[in-house]
Amino acid sequence: MGGGVQKCANRISVVTSFLSGSGPAGTVLFVAPTNQDKSIVSASMETSSPDLPLAYSSATFAPGAAPAACSAEYEQITYWTAVCGEVAAKVFTTFKLVGALRQHIQVMEGGRDVRIFLIPAGPGCVAIKKEVVY
Repeated sequence: MGGGVQKCANRISVVTSFLSGSGPAGTVLFVAPTNQDKSIVSASMETSSPDLPLAYSSATFAPGAAPAACSAEYEQITYWTAVCGEVAAKVFTTFKLVGALRQHIQVMEGGRDVRIFLIPAGPGCVAIKKEVVY
């Protein structure tokens, strides 16, 4: 990390390690040119592992008022070759289906600040996992 990203360095490490799992990752960081400890930091990642297909993940980190405070939000996007109902039942077994976002995108809940959005895509399904970490 550059000198200015110290406030969120631990949170960045924890979240990006979680997103990459046991597989390799390619990562691009977006860091403000100045006042890094007072600005958001964003990461884009390509990951794959034995547990997940190829995934694109995006994470954003926002420094808080306390010296080491840093909130984060991430989205992990995967394509599954099965229909969304099957993905919901077999992949996201700890999440509860709560209905449609509007018409076509199904929403699953896994806690107060974590959701899965299932989007039909041809013969398969795109799953977007979104979580906010305070």
